[in-house]
Amino acid sequence: MTEDERRRLIDDEHLRLLRLGFFIAAAANTIWIGVGLIYVLIGLAFAVTSGQGANAPPPEFRSIVMIVGCAVAGLAGVLTTLKLMVARRIRERRSRVFCMIVSGISCAAVPYGTALGVLALLVLNRQSVAQQFQPA
Repeated sequence: MTEDERRRLIDDEHLRLLRLGFFIAAAANTIWIGVGLIYVLIGLAFAVTSGQGANAPPPEFRSIVMIVGCAVAGLAGVLTTLKLMVARRIRERRSRVFCMIVSGISCAAVPYGTALGVLALLVLNRQSVAQQFQPA
């Protein structure tokens, strides 16, 4: 086995593992979609059940809870979609810059997203991997 074949095998394995990591990260993000939707439901419950009693929360509170829930669910939905797109593009060996940008964004999700993002950036910056992403 030549050195180029060996390097290609290692790069393919690293890209396969990165793809799996992005699938797992996308699955973890779907949990946050559910958390955001729970907040929206809590805000709706406050809107429906809150009366005018002394213990009733102010109307602004339910709005804030619903807005935060929508923001969390929306952001998690966008991140899930981006990570699924990266996993697909790694398989197809295209859009290396897009994959690097999303890897950088995923670094904000401490600690697992940071590990995934840093490792993805290390692998995607290799010259031998960059050549695989070049059009034929």
